[in-house]
Amino acid sequence: MKTNLKLLGLFLLFLFSFLVFTNQTSNLSEDEILTSYEYTHAGRTFEFNITEINDNTRHVLNYKYVKGNFNRFASIPFRYSPYDLEYMYMEELSEFILNSEVIYISRDHSLEELTDSKDGIAMLTLARVLDSEMDPDIYEFPLAIALTSYVEGIHSPIVGCEYSNPEARVIELRVGNKDAVYKEGEYCVVMEFEEGTDPIKVATKLTYHVLGVM
Repeated sequence: MKTNLKLLGLFLLFLFSFLVFTNQTSNLSEDEILTSYEYTHAGRTFEFNITEINDNTRHVLNYKYVKGNFNRFASIPFRYSPYDLEYMYMEELSEFILNSEVIYISRDHSLEELTDSKDGIAMLTLARVLDSEMDPDIYEFPLAIALTSYVEGIHSPIVGCEYSNPEARVIELRVGNKDAVYKEGEYCVVMEFEEGTDPIKVATKLTYHVLGVM
């Protein structure tokens, strides 16, 4: 009988301790609970740190790559984790994009107002890892930001999917019915986002893709 009482007492003590720990954990913010994580794709594991940049939460990819004969390292902040983007449809496009000689990232000028200027951030999210003039220098393509049609007073290349060719890939940011990344025609890539959603998501998904993360 005494043994049973001791066991009951130990069980109640354990239960009390567990409930206190659970309650304390539930009161922590997500950033306090999780400050780093890993994401695995195609047998390769990528490390992320969660940090605050200008009071905004960012997922910082610790990216290792080879440049010439040297191992390089870059810390690249993103608004979204790869886990946030797994729902999104995306075709296999990495090799298709990286086999280009020149890359244009284009969009209709009306997206600026529609997205509250997030269209520009979306394009730069992808451009920074592809452009020869931007850091980090992971890929070094001649790259231009373009418009799909002429707008008076704005000096910009006018490039849409119909311009794409074997040497020049066009990546067009476009509003549509879903969040998805896919090929259109022979040489054009479309980053489609649903109206009312963040276009930075589709650009981030494609950026992770060309980096081998997704």
